Amino acid sequence: MDNDIIAFQMQQPFSQEEAIRVSNARIEHITRSSSRNGFVTISYDDRVNRRFNVLVTLVVSPTTVIQSTTGRRVDLNDIRVGMRVNAIFSSRMTRSIPPQAAAFLIVVLERREQNEVTEGSVTDVNLRNRTLEIREAGRGRMQEIDERSFGRDRDRDRDRITFQVTNSTRIEDRRGRRINLSDLRRNDRVRVEFRIVREPRRPDRNVAIFIQVL
Repeated sequence: MDNDIIAFQMQQPFSQEEAIRVSNARIEHITRSSSRNGFVTISYDDRVNRRFNVLVTLVVSPTTVIQSTTGRRVDLNDIRVGMRVNAIFSSRMTRSIPPQAAAFLIVVLERREQNEVTEGSVTDVNLRNRTLEIREAGRGRMQEIDERSFGRDRDRDRDRITFQVTNSTRIEDRRGRRINLSDLRRNDRVRVEFRIVREPRRPDRNVAIFIQVL
């Protein structure tokens, strides 16, 4: 990445104060208007300021340099959700959620994160905390058998899993139409694609990437 930054700085006259540099960020969402224009939302850890899973939307334009670690040019259409990137972008951001900033350089690390998938029925929708709790399919029945076999009380909530729903989480109904978290109801059957976010000295969080009503 150091060579990428040096080469890019020689071509683009911006000061250190005008740019933010992040490493190993994850692409959370992509909106394309063309092969050279669009919006790429990334999440990254700002360990200096102890801020984790920070979201920012990079505004990609024809002046944005997108390349691989070997310097090969990468088209915006080749970028996918889940890829890891290093990025340099403007420190001047909008006040939107997440904030938007002009992207100067995006270096694709060319490895994709493997998300997890589970299915179950909705047990709770918390709009204030933006969380979704489900009872995972198939685990409740096995738990009942386990309780009878061993003759002792077990944790009846261990088959439940809670997901954090972010601004980049896509939620669709049975017909594939985009819906909101508030549209989900108790006992709805859903499939959830998610990733586990691990933070120092904090419990792991399950961040929902995609929620599909079945």
